Amino acid sequence: MFASAPVEILSAAGIIPVQLTASLTEEAQAKGKEYNASYYCCLVHDWLGQIMSGTYDYLEGIICPDACTPGRSVIEAIVYERKPPFSFPMSYPCNATPVTKEFYVAELGALKNYLEEVTGSKIGEEALRAAMKEHEEKRALLRQLYKLRRRDDFPLKGSQVAEVIKASLVTPVAEYSALLRELIKVIETGSWESREKGLPFMVSSLLIEEGSLLISLVEELGGDVLTDDFCIGAYCFIDLESPNLATEPLAALADMYVGKVPIPYKVLIQYRQDLLVSQASHFKLKGVITLIPRYCQPITLQEPFMDERYKSAGLRTLEVEDGVTRAALRTRVAAFLESTAEAPAVQIMR
Repeated sequence: MFASAPVEILSAAGIIPVQLTASLTEEAQAKGKEYNASYYCCLVHDWLGQIMSGTYDYLEGIICPDACTPGRSVIEAIVYERKPPFSFPMSYPCNATPVTKEFYVAELGALKNYLEEVTGSKIGEEALRAAMKEHEEKRALLRQLYKLRRRDDFPLKGSQVAEVIKASLVTPVAEYSALLRELIKVIETGSWESREKGLPFMVSSLLIEEGSLLISLVEELGGDVLTDDFCIGAYCFIDLESPNLATEPLAALADMYVGKVPIPYKVLIQYRQDLLVSQASHFKLKGVITLIPRYCQPITLQEPFMDERYKSAGLRTLEVEDGVTRAALRTRVAAFLESTAEAPAVQIMR
């Protein structure tokens, strides 16, 4: 669960990692609100509603890196209500220092030992390296797909790419990589006409499900979304370096993960600012549309600083909050696209 989960260790233990996702149904959110505090975000309500309805009964365990308080409450509910065969909480350091990396190696070691205990199987270094190589191959393929989005004849819309990303959250890694490799081959070798594109934007959203709907709306109104900022999407592969397979596996994972998964409540804002402005420059974007989860303090508190950085780089910005009606959202996005089209062109300053 969450972008910083060490999926490589799970795979090495023979476990298929599955990310909790939102259903976006009124039924799930209403059921979640019956038990959650009213000021929790819609994602947490949705997760809890699905858990109470039995959607995730097929899961045999849960691993949760340190998250926000509402997110932790969902994990506690799963453990209390469903009593899975195994559950393991983890702490994920905020900053990359020698001390925090040493701490995270110890956390990874504790997870490895726990999984060996519950599965009854030893997780050797070779199994870890094989899993690390497998997951890095998937990340490399996703980076390749995102680079292809810069082509004028790239055949997929942003909303379709979002569906490709969502599939990665619930599909076994080897199977997913094989499918993604075939998709990339079709894109690279096919003869595609340059589709008509609108103004290029980024959609920044912690929520991949609602973010996908926002991307579809932007496309419906004539815009084009060339990249994203999903917590469990591009966060998980855009800037992660390949693990050093020649070193001790847990240390290599710590070097790769710590400080490099730009979750708003877990990394320095400067790192996130630099990463997103760099992406905007690569894709020659006109602006950023940010979907803010209602009551999410980390996102809300960072947004003024992110907005200032975007504007200083020459990007136009729009912030919208989840939970508004589609009609109201459509009006705001349409007005933003129109005003951006009429604005004079500027060069993005990285």
